[in-house]
Amino acid sequence: MGRLSDGQTLYLGKSITARSPNQAQIDDDLLARAVQDSGLYAFGCVFTEVWVLSSDEQHLTRPSGGHWMDPVLIQTAFNPDDAKEVDRVARDCAPGESLAGTLFNQTSQSTFLGKNWRGVHWRDIKSMMNDPFLLQSKDNRMKQLHDLGIGIVATVPFKFQGREGIVLFMSRSGADVAKLTADHNEDFLIGATDLIGAAFAVRIPRMECSRIRRETFQSAIEKVQMQIKEKKSGKTKFCDCSQKSSRNTKDGGEANAAIQPVRIIDNYL
Repeated sequence: MGRLSDGQTLYLGKSITARSPNQAQIDDDLLARAVQDSGLYAFGCVFTEVWVLSSDEQHLTRPSGGHWMDPVLIQTAFNPDDAKEVDRVARDCAPGESLAGTLFNQTSQSTFLGKNWRGVHWRDIKSMMNDPFLLQSKDNRMKQLHDLGIGIVATVPFKFQGREGIVLFMSRSGADVAKLTADHNEDFLIGATDLIGAAFAVRIPRMECSRIRRETFQSAIEKVQMQIKEKKSGKTKFCDCSQKSSRNTKDGGEANAAIQPVRIIDNYL
Protein backbone atom coordinates (compact mmCIF):
# COMPACT_ATOMS: atom_id res chain seq x y z
CA MET A 1 0.00 0.00 0.00
CA GLY A 2 1.29 3.46 -0.82
CA ARG A 3 0.29 7.08 -0.90
CA LEU A 4 0.29 9.51 -3.80
CA SER A 5 -0.05 13.26 -3.92
CA ASP A 6 -3.38 15.12 -3.91
CA GLY A 7 -5.14 12.49 -1.84
CA GLN A 8 -4.67 9.66 -4.34
CA THR A 9 -4.61 6.14 -2.96
CA LEU A 10 -2.76 3.08 -4.18
CA TYR A 11 -5.12 0.13 -4.12
CA LEU A 12 -3.62 -3.35 -4.46
CA GLY A 13 -0.50 -1.77 -5.94
CA LYS A 14 -2.34 0.39 -8.45
CA SER A 15 -3.74 3.90 -8.18
CA ILE A 16 -7.49 4.33 -7.92
CA THR A 17 -7.30 7.77 -9.49
CA ALA A 18 -4.09 7.80 -11.56
CA ARG A 19 -5.30 6.30 -14.86
CA SER A 20 -5.31 7.35 -18.49
CA PRO A 21 -7.96 10.02 -19.20
CA ASN A 22 -10.03 7.70 -21.38
CA GLN A 23 -9.83 4.78 -18.94
CA ALA A 24 -10.64 7.05 -16.00
CA GLN A 25 -13.72 8.36 -17.82
CA ILE A 26 -14.98 4.83 -18.53
CA ASP A 27 -14.40 3.67 -14.96
CA ASP A 28 -15.87 6.78 -13.38
CA ASP A 29 -18.94 6.67 -15.61
CA LEU A 30 -19.57 2.99 -14.90
CA LEU A 31 -19.36 3.42 -11.13
CA ALA A 32 -21.09 6.81 -11.13
CA ARG A 33 -24.06 5.45 -13.09
CA ALA A 34 -24.51 2.58 -10.63
CA VAL A 35 -24.25 4.95 -7.65
CA GLN A 36 -26.66 7.49 -9.14
CA ASP A 37 -29.17 4.79 -10.02
CA SER A 38 -29.12 3.50 -6.44
CA GLY A 39 -29.77 6.98 -5.07
CA LEU A 40 -32.58 7.74 -7.49
CA TYR A 41 -34.54 4.54 -6.82
CA ALA A 42 -33.91 3.96 -3.11
CA PHE A 43 -36.73 5.40 -1.04
CA GLY A 44 -35.77 8.58 0.80
CA CYS A 45 -32.13 8.52 -0.27
CA VAL A 46 -30.55 11.97 -0.73
CA PHE A 47 -26.84 11.11 -0.57
CA THR A 48 -24.93 7.95 -1.53
CA GLU A 49 -21.26 7.20 -0.93
CA VAL A 50 -18.94 4.29 -1.67
CA TRP A 51 -15.99 3.60 0.62
CA VAL A 52 -13.35 0.97 -0.15
CA LEU A 53 -10.72 -0.57 2.13
CA SER A 54 -7.07 -0.15 1.17
CA SER A 55 -5.00 -3.27 0.46
CA ASP A 56 -3.07 -2.84 3.72
CA GLU A 57 -6.41 -2.47 5.55
CA GLN A 58 -5.24 0.76 7.18
CA HIS A 59 -7.78 3.22 5.80
CA LEU A 60 -10.92 3.70 3.74
CA THR A 61 -11.12 5.83 0.59
CA ARG A 62 -14.04 7.17 -1.41
CA PRO A 63 -13.06 6.42 -5.03
CA SER A 64 -13.69 8.79 -7.92
CA GLY A 65 -17.22 8.36 -9.21
CA GLY A 66 -18.26 6.84 -5.87
CA HIS A 67 -20.76 9.44 -4.68
CA TRP A 68 -24.07 11.04 -5.61
CA MET A 69 -26.07 13.83 -3.92
CA ASP A 70 -29.67 14.70 -4.68
CA PRO A 71 -29.72 18.14 -6.39
CA VAL A 72 -32.81 19.01 -4.34
CA LEU A 73 -30.80 18.57 -1.13
CA ILE A 74 -28.23 21.05 -2.44
CA GLN A 75 -30.86 23.55 -3.56
CA THR A 76 -32.78 23.43 -0.25
CA ALA A 77 -29.72 23.53 2.01
CA PHE A 78 -29.29 26.60 4.21
CA ASN A 79 -25.93 27.08 2.52
CA PRO A 80 -25.78 25.24 -0.83
CA ASP A 81 -22.00 25.68 -0.95
CA ASP A 82 -21.68 23.61 2.24
CA ALA A 83 -23.67 20.80 0.63
CA LYS A 84 -21.51 20.92 -2.49
CA GLU A 85 -18.37 20.78 -0.36
CA VAL A 86 -19.60 17.70 1.53
CA ASP A 87 -20.39 16.05 -1.79
CA ARG A 88 -17.07 17.03 -3.37
CA VAL A 89 -14.62 16.37 -0.53
CA ALA A 90 -14.30 13.16 1.48
CA ARG A 91 -11.05 12.57 3.34
CA ASP A 92 -9.64 9.09 3.91
CA CYS A 93 -10.35 7.64 7.33
CA ALA A 94 -9.16 4.65 9.33
CA PRO A 95 -11.49 1.76 10.15
CA GLY A 96 -13.30 2.78 13.32
CA GLU A 97 -12.86 6.51 12.64
CA SER A 98 -15.49 8.98 11.47
CA LEU A 99 -18.80 7.91 9.95
CA ALA A 100 -17.49 5.61 7.20
CA GLY A 101 -14.83 3.96 9.37
CA THR A 102 -17.24 3.33 12.23
CA LEU A 103 -19.91 1.86 10.00
CA PHE A 104 -17.35 -0.26 8.16
CA ASN A 105 -16.20 -1.84 11.41
CA GLN A 106 -19.74 -2.44 12.61
CA THR A 107 -20.91 -4.05 9.38
CA SER A 108 -17.78 -6.10 8.70
CA GLN A 109 -17.91 -7.57 12.20
CA SER A 110 -21.63 -8.28 12.17
CA THR A 111 -22.44 -11.91 12.91
CA PHE A 112 -25.58 -13.94 13.43
CA LEU A 113 -25.42 -17.34 15.14
CA GLY A 114 -21.67 -17.34 14.66
CA LYS A 115 -21.85 -16.67 10.92
CA ASN A 116 -21.28 -13.48 8.95
CA TRP A 117 -24.59 -11.82 8.21
CA ARG A 118 -24.96 -9.51 5.26
CA GLY A 119 -27.88 -7.13 5.29
CA VAL A 120 -28.83 -3.48 5.70
CA HIS A 121 -27.55 -1.82 8.87
CA TRP A 122 -29.41 1.32 10.02
CA ARG A 123 -27.96 4.01 12.26
CA ASP A 124 -29.01 7.45 13.51
CA ILE A 125 -26.28 10.02 12.86
CA LYS A 126 -27.17 12.25 15.81
CA SER A 127 -26.85 9.37 18.28
CA MET A 128 -23.47 8.53 16.77
CA MET A 129 -22.36 12.14 17.19
CA ASN A 130 -23.27 12.00 20.88
CA ASP A 131 -21.52 8.68 21.49
CA PRO A 132 -18.33 9.47 23.47
CA PHE A 133 -16.77 6.15 22.48
CA LEU A 134 -16.85 6.87 18.74
CA LEU A 135 -13.75 8.39 17.18
CA GLN A 136 -14.67 11.55 15.31
CA SER A 137 -12.69 12.77 12.31
CA LYS A 138 -10.90 16.13 12.20
CA ASP A 139 -13.29 17.43 9.55
CA ASN A 140 -16.36 16.59 11.74
CA ARG A 141 -18.04 14.87 8.81
CA MET A 142 -20.92 13.57 10.94
CA LYS A 143 -21.75 17.12 12.02
CA GLN A 144 -21.48 18.37 8.45
CA LEU A 145 -23.99 15.77 7.30
CA HIS A 146 -26.29 16.43 10.25
CA ASP A 147 -26.24 20.18 9.54
CA LEU A 148 -27.49 19.41 6.02
CA GLY A 149 -30.52 17.66 7.51
CA ILE A 150 -29.20 14.12 6.96
CA GLY A 151 -30.02 12.00 9.99
CA ILE A 152 -30.42 8.36 8.93
CA VAL A 153 -27.83 6.20 7.22
CA ALA A 154 -28.11 2.67 5.88
CA THR A 155 -24.91 0.67 5.36
CA VAL A 156 -24.48 -2.37 3.11
CA PRO A 157 -21.07 -4.10 2.85
CA PHE A 158 -19.65 -5.69 -0.30
CA LYS A 159 -16.69 -7.88 -1.20
CA PHE A 160 -15.70 -8.73 -4.77
CA GLN A 161 -12.41 -10.16 -6.11
CA GLY A 162 -10.50 -9.08 -3.03
CA ARG A 163 -12.01 -5.58 -3.04
CA GLU A 164 -13.91 -4.83 0.13
CA GLY A 165 -15.99 -1.82 1.09
CA ILE A 166 -19.36 -0.39 2.04
CA VAL A 167 -22.08 1.72 0.46
CA LEU A 168 -23.80 4.39 2.56
CA PHE A 169 -27.39 5.36 1.72
CA MET A 170 -28.29 8.53 3.63
CA SER A 171 -31.74 10.00 4.23
CA ARG A 172 -33.17 13.10 5.86
CA SER A 173 -33.85 13.06 9.59
CA GLY A 174 -37.60 13.17 9.02
CA ALA A 175 -37.80 10.32 6.51
CA ASP A 176 -40.45 7.63 7.06
CA VAL A 177 -38.55 4.86 8.85
CA ALA A 178 -41.20 2.24 8.05
CA LYS A 179 -40.80 2.88 4.33
CA LEU A 180 -37.01 3.04 4.59
CA THR A 181 -36.85 -0.38 6.25
CA ALA A 182 -39.51 -2.01 4.06
CA ASP A 183 -38.42 -5.36 2.62
CA HIS A 184 -38.59 -4.21 -1.00
CA ASN A 185 -36.45 -1.14 -0.25
CA GLU A 186 -33.83 -3.13 1.65
CA ASP A 187 -33.76 -5.73 -1.12
CA PHE A 188 -33.03 -2.94 -3.57
CA LEU A 189 -30.25 -1.51 -1.39
CA ILE A 190 -28.53 -4.90 -1.25
CA GLY A 191 -28.88 -5.45 -5.00
CA ALA A 192 -27.67 -1.93 -5.77
CA THR A 193 -24.64 -2.49 -3.53
CA ASP A 194 -23.80 -5.67 -5.45
CA LEU A 195 -23.86 -3.70 -8.70
CA ILE A 196 -21.76 -0.88 -7.22
CA GLY A 197 -19.23 -3.32 -5.74
CA ALA A 198 -18.89 -5.10 -9.07
CA ALA A 199 -18.47 -1.79 -10.93
CA PHE A 200 -15.59 -0.89 -8.65
CA ALA A 201 -14.02 -4.36 -8.56
CA VAL A 202 -13.78 -4.55 -12.36
CA ARG A 203 -11.55 -1.46 -12.53
CA ILE A 204 -8.18 -3.11 -11.90
CA PRO A 205 -8.78 -6.22 -14.09
CA ARG A 206 -9.93 -3.91 -16.89
CA MET A 207 -6.80 -1.80 -16.47
CA GLU A 208 -4.68 -4.94 -16.84
CA CYS A 209 -6.59 -6.01 -19.97
CA SER A 210 -6.16 -2.51 -21.38
CA ARG A 211 -2.40 -2.60 -20.68
CA ILE A 212 -1.99 -5.95 -22.46
CA ARG A 213 -4.06 -4.71 -25.38
CA ARG A 214 -1.85 -1.62 -25.76
CA GLU A 215 1.33 -3.72 -25.57
CA THR A 216 0.00 -6.11 -28.23
CA PHE A 217 -0.88 -3.20 -30.51
CA GLN A 218 2.54 -1.60 -30.01
CA SER A 219 4.21 -4.92 -30.79
CA ALA A 220 2.24 -5.15 -34.03
CA ILE A 221 3.31 -1.61 -34.99
CA GLU A 222 6.96 -2.40 -34.35
CA LYS A 223 6.73 -5.62 -36.36
CA VAL A 224 5.26 -3.79 -39.34
CA GLN A 225 7.88 -1.04 -39.15
CA MET A 226 10.65 -3.64 -39.09
CA GLN A 227 9.22 -5.43 -42.12
CA ILE A 228 8.97 -2.16 -44.03
CA LYS A 229 12.61 -1.32 -43.24
CA GLU A 230 13.75 -4.78 -44.32
CA LYS A 231 11.83 -4.50 -47.58
CA LYS A 232 13.34 -1.09 -48.37
CA SER A 233 16.83 -2.37 -47.64
CA GLY A 234 16.27 -5.31 -49.96
CA LYS A 235 17.17 -7.88 -47.33
CA THR A 236 13.91 -9.77 -47.52
CA LYS A 237 10.58 -9.78 -49.21
CA PHE A 238 7.78 -8.07 -47.28
CA CYS A 239 5.57 -11.16 -47.06
CA ASP A 240 4.47 -14.09 -49.17
CA CYS A 241 0.92 -12.76 -49.55
CA SER A 242 2.23 -9.61 -51.28
CA GLN A 243 4.28 -11.67 -53.71
CA LYS A 244 1.34 -13.87 -54.59
CA SER A 245 -0.90 -10.89 -55.08
CA SER A 246 1.63 -9.18 -57.37
CA ARG A 247 1.69 -12.23 -59.64
CA ASN A 248 -2.05 -12.03 -60.09
CA THR A 249 -2.02 -8.33 -61.05
CA LYS A 250 0.28 -6.34 -63.28
CA ASP A 251 0.96 -3.53 -60.82
CA GLY A 252 -0.77 -4.74 -57.67
CA GLY A 253 2.37 -5.75 -55.76
CA GLU A 254 3.15 -2.31 -54.35
CA ALA A 255 -0.50 -1.69 -53.48
CA ASN A 256 -0.76 -4.96 -51.56
CA ALA A 257 2.50 -4.24 -49.76
CA ALA A 258 1.15 -0.87 -48.74
CA ILE A 259 -2.07 -2.21 -47.24
CA GLN A 260 -0.51 -5.26 -45.61
CA PRO A 261 0.60 -3.34 -42.44
CA VAL A 262 -2.99 -2.25 -41.91
CA ARG A 263 -4.16 -5.86 -42.10
CA ILE A 264 -1.53 -6.97 -39.62
CA ILE A 265 -2.43 -4.22 -37.18
CA ASP A 266 -6.16 -4.91 -37.49
CA ASN A 267 -5.56 -8.46 -36.31
CA TYR A 268 -4.44 -7.09 -32.94
CA LEU A 269 -7.37 -4.68 -32.34
